[in-house]
Amino acid sequence: MRFRTLTTVALWAFSLAGVLRAADGDLDTAGPGFGTGGKVVTDFVGLTSVDFASAVAVQADGKFVVVGSTVNGTSAFAVARYTTAGVLDTTFNSTGLVATQITNGSNEGARAVAIQSDQKIVVAGFAVSASTGIDMAVVRYNTNGTLDTTFGGTGIVLIDFATSDDHANAVALDGSGNIVVAGDATTVGNTDFAVARLTTAGVLDTSFDADGKLTTDFSGLADVGNAMRIQADGRIVVAGSSATVASGSEFAVARYNVNGSLDTAFDSDGRVTTDIAANNDDVAYALAIQTDNKLIVAGYTSAGANDMALVRYTTAGAPDPTFNTTGRVTLGFGGGTSDKVFALVLQPDGRIVVAGDSTVGGTFDFALARFSTFGALDTSFGGTGMVVTPFTAASDDVALGVAFSAGMVVAVGYSTQNNGDFALARYQATATTNTAPTITAIGNQTVVSGSSLNSVAFTVGDAQSSPAALTVSATSTNTTLVPVSAILFSGTGASRTLDVTPATGQTGSTTITVTVSDGLLTASSSFAVTVIANTAPNISAIADRTTGAGTPTPAIGFTIGDAQSAATALSVSGLSSNPALVPNSAIVFAGTGAARTVTVTPAAGQSGTALITITVSDGSMSAQSTFTLTVIPVASSGGSSSKSCGLGSGIGLLALSLTALCWRRSRQLR
Repeated sequence: MRFRTLTTVALWAFSLAGVLRAADGDLDTAGPGFGTGGKVVTDFVGLTSVDFASAVAVQADGKFVVVGSTVNGTSAFAVARYTTAGVLDTTFNSTGLVATQITNGSNEGARAVAIQSDQKIVVAGFAVSASTGIDMAVVRYNTNGTLDTTFGGTGIVLIDFATSDDHANAVALDGSGNIVVAGDATTVGNTDFAVARLTTAGVLDTSFDADGKLTTDFSGLADVGNAMRIQADGRIVVAGSSATVASGSEFAVARYNVNGSLDTAFDSDGRVTTDIAANNDDVAYALAIQTDNKLIVAGYTSAGANDMALVRYTTAGAPDPTFNTTGRVTLGFGGGTSDKVFALVLQPDGRIVVAGDSTVGGTFDFALARFSTFGALDTSFGGTGMVVTPFTAASDDVALGVAFSAGMVVAVGYSTQNNGDFALARYQATATTNTAPTITAIGNQTVVSGSSLNSVAFTVGDAQSSPAALTVSATSTNTTLVPVSAILFSGTGASRTLDVTPATGQTGSTTITVTVSDGLLTASSSFAVTVIANTAPNISAIADRTTGAGTPTPAIGFTIGDAQSAATALSVSGLSSNPALVPNSAIVFAGTGAARTVTVTPAAGQSGTALITITVSDGSMSAQSTFTLTVIPVASSGGSSSKSCGLGSGIGLLALSLTALCWRRSRQLR
């Protein structure tokens, strides 16, 4: 009995240790786990069929709906629903699988899925029409897997763009429940972004670009929309690629207003392209919208052997400099691998998970990477920020869709084992509760026109991010007085400073708001800056002085002041009108603050007068005080200068004063 108890405890401890060892990026193998070893492979028709999953969505009850294509002589939309444990859900068409042939089955497949609030399933893709070529195809299923005949009469709606080849690559639901699909439409050899909006009944919505559908050209060549999301305000964002003659293809993003018109607040014309690597193919396949409406777009660049590529755009359509400083990130898994992103998802804490493939040993494997909100690899995911998952050693395994649910990331795609099967893998992916960063209050400031505020200190912090990873920015309510470009930040970590340089010749006030961001959430501190007109400093009068040749004056006191600056910040200087008698270097100042002194030492053997000018300056304005320094000869013991006035060789100040009086009288009699 004791042995059994110890064994039970040991097994319990071993099991608990396994749970505790599970880390972000690990396959979900802890009980109940997901499939076998965190992976699931599903064959639709049999070993002869080719099945691949393109997208995944999570129902409110946590079940996963995976869509794609199955090909076995003919092709069809393929839909599978799994329980949270990765088991096919038999309440969905009794097998968990549905294959729907849209038209004749010659060329059709599903590429995107969305779940309505009533849990009906909307699937979008393409199918061949007898009269209009390949059309966008939208199918709606009831929760049990049957076609919803309240949608377009049959549960299936085809959308044609001018008898062209059209593909729906993305689907989303707007705030009114309308169904928006996006992809591409080709006419006369030119491919454009294509967007259509259907009502909940499956009818084209004529309040959207008059006929419910539109196309957008970027380059006059091939423009393909691969991903689409809808902002909280109803604006529609589509991302993909645009081909150019000069530099291959580029990331392409378009934003539309609710009525279908291009949103000119987005890069002035509603469209933006980004060249990741010059003269290479750059293709975006995935898109997410942050809570602050910044856009994360991901795909790959063909530079090198193919690298994953991400760009974050501001709400105005510019690359976001708070994301890896350039707004973009490229990632290779190393060793000359070919690495691509086909899907991405944002965790609730804002961290970015991308999924695609990476070549390993000549075959493709599922490849996932997780980035911080600033675009840095998150090494808490898989130890390096990157995870590669093979399904078998010899199969090609590619992830085309990804979702986040209940602290887990689910990637879906295909594995070429058994010709080709749906492939799913689930990974641990802890989501922390992100809180806004912090910033200390900054006091109001006053500065004199023509000068600057320097090293105004503040501190920043964040519960989830290192202070060094936080970014700061500023705005000014009066950019004529203080342009944003005149606000400069310094410092790293928690301790930061800013310098403010008002425009020359301007006075007034502005409110400066300093914002700290963790890449998703922000905090701000505002303070007033008052720029006042500068007035000249002041200096007291200095009486005339007399001294003997080569004899320093006593320290002559004077006071200075300024209405805008502390007296300690004022500078004083001296100038002699007779440098031969009194060199400028012989005018020496002492003292700090308002009380200053000056000592003047005339040259030895020289006599006469010099006008001494004392200048006080605040850096831009100044004031002056002048006095006359009379320098008289000093008699030597054998001299006759004083004797001619009937004076002996008296010493001290009295003798010097009498000598000066005598010297002046003798000059008046000449």
